[in-house]
Amino acid sequence: MKIETINDIMFDVIPPLYRRVESDHKELIADLGNKSLYIYGGVGVGKTQLTAQAVKDILSKNDCNVSWEKGVELWFHIKSILRTSSVNIFEKVMNITENPNPIVIDDIGFVIKEQLFELILKYRLQNGFQTLTNALLTPTELEKESPIIWEIISNNYKVIKLDGKDRRLERK
Repeated sequence: MKIETINDIMFDVIPPLYRRVESDHKELIADLGNKSLYIYGGVGVGKTQLTAQAVKDILSKNDCNVSWEKGVELWFHIKSILRTSSVNIFEKVMNITENPNPIVIDDIGFVIKEQLFELILKYRLQNGFQTLTNALLTPTELEKESPIIWEIISNNYKVIKLDGKDRRLERK
């Protein structure tokens, strides 16, 4: 479903704070196409806002759906599978993994040490499924925490660094 206005669909996908805000860094994702994305930087520099902008661009150009997962929730689902062997939670994680549409995993810092997360990224990469991620972790920190995930990201994703001051403090 190609959409003329993305306002209708944004409300189901993009977190409320970012629905009507344009990113100051749109030029950084102008050539993204179907490539996966990793944005990193400090607190409040616009990582989630730029990710939301990428989603808006994807929705305006493609006949697809995008799902938005919070890293902490994905971590909780993975931990729950490992503890309880819950079929419902396993299906939720498999739906994330096997979804051919673009997926956002907002703040992957929570899940980078989980082997199941490595498998999710590998599966999505091998099948050409676009994944948009962000975190506070610099490439050096990410490589130290999870060399395999950094290898996947560094070799296959567009990596963008955002820096500056915490913009959320300016709004108050």
